[in-house]
Amino acid sequence: MFMNEFEDKLHDIMNKFELVQKCCETLLEEEGFHMFLKFCLEFGNMLNKGTIRADAKAFSLLSINTLLFTRSKGPYYLSVFEYIMNKIYHHYSSIFTFLSKFDIFNEADKINTEELSQQITSLKR
Repeated sequence: MFMNEFEDKLHDIMNKFELVQKCCETLLEEEGFHMFLKFCLEFGNMLNKGTIRADAKAFSLLSINTLLFTRSKGPYYLSVFEYIMNKIYHHYSSIFTFLSKFDIFNEADKINTEELSQQITSLKR
C-alpha cells in the first residue's frame, strides 16, 4: 500500500514539473513573445530617455505590473500596457500568435509551489 501511495505522489509531482518545464520551453521558443518583450523594453527606454534608466538592456517581468496599473488621464483611461498592446497590434499583429500557445499557463498557475515543496519533502521521509 505504501508503495502505491509513493508512486501516486511521485507521479503527481512529476506531472507538475513537466508542466512547468513545458511553460519554460514555450517562453524560450516563442519568437512573438520575444518581440513583444523587445517592444516593451524599447517603449520603456523611450519613456526614460534623458534619465539614468534610459538605455536599459533588460527589465524585470514584475515591472509589467507597473505598466498595468499606470493609467493615462483623459476620456479613455488606458493603462500603459493597453497602449503598448494597441500600438503593437495595429502595426505588428502577427506577433500575437504566441498567445494561443499560452493557454498552458492557466493550468500551471494553479500549481501551489508551497504545497509542491511539502509533497517533495514528504517523499524524502
